[in-house]
Amino acid sequence: MQQLNLSDVKVVTGASACTTAFEMSFSVLGTAHGAILGPAGAAAGWGVGYSVGSILGGYFCS
Repeated sequence: MQQLNLSDVKVVTGASACTTAFEMSFSVLGTAHGAILGPAGAAAGWGVGYSVGSILGGYFCS
């Protein structure tokens, strides 16, 4: 069994964590709304939500 070497773990801080939170939140919302139209809608909703979250995260987190 391997042991975790904590020096290899990257910590996400600052604007990156903020932007990631926006991206993930909006991608979940987009997926949920797109799922109404089926699997293709869910995939499209995820992409749109992630993009919107990335744009808003870049705006609000900088």
